[in-house]
Amino acid sequence: MERSAKQIRHCANEYQLGLDIRTAAYIVSMEKVYNTYTVADFTFT
Repeated sequence: MERSAKQIRHCANEYQLGLDIRTAAYIVSMEKVYNTYTVADFTFT
């Protein structure tokens, strides 16, 4: 839980979202989905 909070906070800072934690959490989750698909060698077409 602490690691997830740190990832979300880092994402909010990286994309300059300020206090928009919900958007940062969404971005983090989409990055995780993308990374999983990339590692599994699925393609986006």
